[in-house]
Amino acid sequence: EKCCDPVAVGRRGVAAYRTFLPVEVALLHFQACSMYCAVYADRHLVAEHIGGYTPFWVELPAAPSVRSGGREVELLVLADNRFMQEWPV
Repeated sequence: EKCCDPVAVGRRGVAAYRTFLPVEVALLHFQACSMYCAVYADRHLVAEHIGGYTPFWVELPAAPSVRSGGREVELLVLADNRFMQEWPV
């Protein structure tokens, strides 16, 4: 179908974003993430989101990072915008 032609809608695939946040950060606001998103704090899955261009919020756990001595939280965001029949369009 023309609506699902990868050439017509741009790049498709998986992308990763990694950064470190101060432990005081308790809430993250994502304006959008197409189509599936997994959010990890200190390598623990804390949230998943399916839904294209819809905003969502993620609460981070209060436990400080062991790896960084308790001053930072490692944030890893995996975004997957491949076409999947089970994901809403």
